[in-house]
Amino acid sequence: MVVGQDGQDAEDAESREDSSTYILPDSGSHRYTAGELSDLSDWELYLARNEIFARRGREFRNEDLQRYFESQSWYTPTYSPDDFDARTSTLLNDVERANAETILKLEQSRGSQYI
Repeated sequence: MVVGQDGQDAEDAESREDSSTYILPDSGSHRYTAGELSDLSDWELYLARNEIFARRGREFRNEDLQRYFESQSWYTPTYSPDDFDARTSTLLNDVERANAETILKLEQSRGSQYI
């Protein structure tokens, strides 16, 4: 499932092809609400939260995440988990941080097994 911003117009037409493999194609520019994310499964929320980090080049210790993102054409691992985590404040913008937090809170409220 891909969650996009309502009313999206042709401004991102060029990136739509690439965004088709994203769970949250607008995670860097649109603050998602819990309501917009509520139809995602726990697995999709887990992937969506980590997709925000993967798009910025984070590698993962969890084999399931690393395998999933390595299968994505857009993924370019650049930072070890420790290096990325130390630089999160400079690597992620405010919207990405807010989205990751919103997703995590939703996962926690559901008691997701993927936290």
